[in-house]
Amino acid sequence: MKVVFLSLASIIALSGCSTANNKIKENKSSKTTLVKEIDSYGVERFSFSVDFMKQDNEEPKAKPGKTRRRLNPQRVQGSSKKAPAEQKVASQSNLEQQALAILGKSLNKKKWCTYGYEVDEKYWQNSTFRILGHCID
Repeated sequence: MKVVFLSLASIIALSGCSTANNKIKENKSSKTTLVKEIDSYGVERFSFSVDFMKQDNEEPKAKPGKTRRRLNPQRVQGSSKKAPAEQKVASQSNLEQQALAILGKSLNKKKWCTYGYEVDEKYWQNSTFRILGHCID
């Protein structure tokens, strides 16, 4: 009986630790701000921003000092220089989709824009993605 009780207690303790880690990672990945105001025409406008911070594993790795390698010219391709730029655009569009999903959840949670919303402007400012819009009422 003691063995069963101890095993159940350890399972509960371990499962609690694993969910706490997941919550910490989610909170670390992005910081959101949502502000609503009513303009002079009575239109409800909102400003939403998501700050996407770099994860620890996304930091650029330091290059080893004073080591040179000669590349085989047959293996070097001209298109390899374009790949990082394309990856950056793809990751930014993925982050923009995430930001729009977070915006929708935040508006639903606060019960704002019950009839929907329109995005007026969206732009990047360093690592922060900003969305300006208004409610459809």
